[in-house]
Amino acid sequence: MKKIIFSTVLVLSLILMSVACSQQDPIVGKWGDDSTTIEFLKNGDYVFSGPYSETGTWRTLDNIKIELSSGGASMMGFYEIKDNELTIIFDSEDGLFNLKRK
Repeated sequence: MKKIIFSTVLVLSLILMSVACSQQDPIVGKWGDDSTTIEFLKNGDYVFSGPYSETGTWRTLDNIKIELSSGGASMMGFYEIKDNELTIIFDSEDGLFNLKRK
């Protein structure tokens, strides 16, 4: 009986771990419009192409904030993903991005 309980617990633990590991932040992927593309990689890096090019790191906070860091500087903004559209609002001069998943 102990072997059956142990086996059941082990299988359930493995299933739960595989589900948890397979979930990734929905922002991961390539987003863009006619003039801008940003790719958020699952390792926490990003690649931006547009009026200028930039690479750096990103992280989300509280499922509503995003922080981008590059070259020792960082900026914080609010983001929302609805359907296949990503909206990011920064307080800085960079302003507002409405990007679609590519």
